[in-house]
Amino acid sequence: MGGGQLGHHLVVQPRGELQTLGASLEELLGRVTALVEQSGGETSRDDELELVAIERGLASTLRRVRRLAARGPD
Repeated sequence: MGGGQLGHHLVVQPRGELQTLGASLEELLGRVTALVEQSGGETSRDDELELVAIERGLASTLRRVRRLAARGPD
């Protein structure tokens, strides 16, 4: 990976973009949470565990995005 490509990923996005991303993650997290709650006996145990892992990952990512958005520009 060249320096120019990597540098692009190191630039912090404007706060508005991070807030929009956070809102999208929140919606997605809600949808996954609903799937977890509805899974019950219809879903295999492995699939249920995967959904829970996805839910936890999204929740963690959402917290990180919110924290970054709250920091604002340095």
